[in-house]
Amino acid sequence: MLKHISFFIVPFILILACKTLKKTNTGKRLDQSTLFSSIKREYCYGNCPVYELRIFKNGDAIYHGIGNVELQGWYYSKLDNTDLDKLREKAREINYIDLDSTYYHPQGVDAPYTTTSILINKTFKKVRRQLKYPPKLLSFERVFDEIIESTNWEKTTEPDKEGD
Repeated sequence: MLKHISFFIVPFILILACKTLKKTNTGKRLDQSTLFSSIKREYCYGNCPVYELRIFKNGDAIYHGIGNVELQGWYYSKLDNTDLDKLREKAREINYIDLDSTYYHPQGVDAPYTTTSILINKTFKKVRRQLKYPPKLLSFERVFDEIIESTNWEKTTEPDKEGD
């Protein structure tokens, strides 16, 4: 009986494990099973930068430049622990985990949303802000901007759409 069950379970586990690995056109495989940190800047009525950066626990990073940014399209890089430590340190410094999940103001019709997230001590926290947010949140967002500017990015394709 156990043989028959394992006959079905083992292939299922292998398929599930492969689903978290995505291939880019650079030939690199990305383990996207555990998001470490991210930032997403959304549209406004003006010339706001629009992009998303996802950083995974193993250092894989995917950047998607959408509008009003120098890097347009999809990019990949492998970050070292120094960058991850900078994000972790800044999040602790500003008590990111204790921030509200949303900062919104009804008069902020033109103000863009920025969403950040980080995994600290097995706790995943996401903050979406528009207006009336604590200024210390901007210092956390600046760490992402510094990482984007200082990283050597490789042009790639959208990992979720790439076929194996």
